[in-house]
Amino acid sequence: CWRTNEESFLFEDGSSLHRYEKGQSGHFQELNHGGSFTYNYQEPDKYLLNAKLGYWGYLQPHTDYRSELYNVEYPDHVTDMRDNNNTYTHRPYVDLYYQQNLKHKQFLALNLVGTYIYTDSRRTYQEKQNDLLLTGIYSGVKGNKYSVIGEGIYEKKLANGNRLSTGLRHTQSFSNNEYRNGHNYDTHMNQAESSLYGEFKGKVRKLDYTLGVGVSRSYYKQDGTDDSYQYYTFNPRFTLQYALPGQSFVRLRGYVGNSSPSLGNLSAIEQVIDSLQLQRGNPQLEAYMRYRLALTYEFQKGIFYTNLDGAYEYLPNPIMDEKFQEGNKIIQTWNNQKNWQRVTGSA
Repeated sequence: CWRTNEESFLFEDGSSLHRYEKGQSGHFQELNHGGSFTYNYQEPDKYLLNAKLGYWGYLQPHTDYRSELYNVEYPDHVTDMRDNNNTYTHRPYVDLYYQQNLKHKQFLALNLVGTYIYTDSRRTYQEKQNDLLLTGIYSGVKGNKYSVIGEGIYEKKLANGNRLSTGLRHTQSFSNNEYRNGHNYDTHMNQAESSLYGEFKGKVRKLDYTLGVGVSRSYYKQDGTDDSYQYYTFNPRFTLQYALPGQSFVRLRGYVGNSSPSLGNLSAIEQVIDSLQLQRGNPQLEAYMRYRLALTYEFQKGIFYTNLDGAYEYLPNPIMDEKFQEGNKIIQTWNNQKNWQRVTGSA
């Protein structure tokens, strides 16, 4: 494996830097493995119990890059760059699911998932010129994350094929990370999300429709700091599908949701990238909304099938990358930006 990068920096004082990384042969190794044991017990048309115990492992002992690094204005001043990384992730989990068919066309489902994730990531970065060490960086991160997800769904079948359902979902996660990069930092973060939602499915002649609404609560707190947030959001959604002659139809979907910042992006710990750049999380990140509208047309006749899709997405204040100068360093971080929009079409 190898990589090639070209970077241009324009500093506040008007000076600039145009840097080029010419890749040479490196070393990459990746291993994925996992397995699960499942127990299932059911009484037809009555109830079902499913229990799963599993493990997933992701190992990257080598993601090692070697390159020639130089300023475009001075191509003869070449720096030998080495960037060696290894990452290990272990994720055991347990998944319990139970569903019960009740009287009067009622249905109840309960799901509980518990997960533990252990990560160990290490990085060694060097820049040498004529065997003289210009930059030497070692960093390591060990993480322990515990999460529990619980969900309950109730459904009632009504007359004329209509259906009413409601559900409650809660996610609780705790993350403890150790950072070693010349300084020792430990972080302890707690994040939770809860949502209550309801949905109604009905039909009027050739029109099938689904109307749903939800209320969500998001919470975050980092121990030992004032960094925290708590907010509530309103999440409606709908689906309208109109049947056309044959097996054709046109469908319109609308959705309003919310996205929370990741625990990794919220941590204000600094990690050195190279001789010029630092990476730093941002505890002031805020959750943001997602709006999506999609239109679909499908036509089928015999062996011929046609699908046309169009969608528009709008994200106000989304979390995206940001860079700024601080002293003689470029800080790579994340921030809530103005907006993000996307229009897509496919056939």
